[in-house]
Amino acid sequence: MKRTSSLVAALVLLTPAIAGAAMDINKMQTASGLAEIISRAEHCGYKVDEAALETYYEKSGLANPEALAFISGNIAMSEFAEKPSASACTLARTTARSIGILAE
Repeated sequence: MKRTSSLVAALVLLTPAIAGAAMDINKMQTASGLAEIISRAEHCGYKVDEAALETYYEKSGLANPEALAFISGNIAMSEFAEKPSASACTLARTTARSIGILAE
């Protein structure tokens, strides 16, 4: 069982790198930031507007399988990270608001 969980963890860590290989650096940075906003929402006490998020995905060119795998992999990796600090929460919330995906 431990070997299986180690394999799963390794695959989770590799997914963003593999998916990112098909994306340019700007798209990777946008996708990484979006993954942080999404993954921090629950811990930081804010919500993402799903309809606005869908529009943002399309406008930013992230509505494709490579970006989905990259974002999903980054979100999965965040489960292994330390909880974000108050300032990291503020940054994520502020960025979500500035790109129009923060739920009211």
